[in-house]
Amino acid sequence: SKEATLKMLINKEGIKLSSDVFWYCVENLEDSFVMLNKQIKTLSLLKNKSISVKEVGKLLFLENNVEISKMFFYIFKNNNILINLFNRNISSLSDFYIFINSLKRYLQIIGESPTKEDALFKFPKYLFGEKEVFLKIYNSLKKNRLIKIYSNIFKAESLIRKNPNMYSVIGLRFFLNTKKIITS
Repeated sequence: SKEATLKMLINKEGIKLSSDVFWYCVENLEDSFVMLNKQIKTLSLLKNKSISVKEVGKLLFLENNVEISKMFFYIFKNNNILINLFNRNISSLSDFYIFINSLKRYLQIIGESPTKEDALFKFPKYLFGEKEVFLKIYNSLKKNRLIKIYSNIFKAESLIRKNPNMYSVIGLRFFLNTKKIITS
């Protein structure tokens, strides 16, 4: 498993990781052994330091993905905050797809989990700080709302495939529509 491979590589390199950093690495580092090994070797440059999730992201160029994947947890904020958050974090088509894919991952956890406990078990451990918001989203999403959000995703992806240069406008509208579905 990736978890066991990661443990073996960090022990081999003498790297000490906190629990949240370890789980962040499990979720975000490459699955390929060769690439994972390269990423761990890069982290070994800091083996005598305490490493935070943010530092791992910076060192391995994953930082923007962290912020993008956390955007979903701001869904209960007011629209002005969401607009600023979106504009600050989504600066390319690939950023938008990172956002959509992270959203799909959280929705999949919600859709496949019959109980809160099930959902929390599947929830990425490095995002423990977002657990309360995740549970609030879980509680507000019934099957019909999940279907509406997936329909919204399909619509946004279709529009962006036809008009890739409009990713920012379409993406922002998608984000606000998703908020409306979740909070209504």
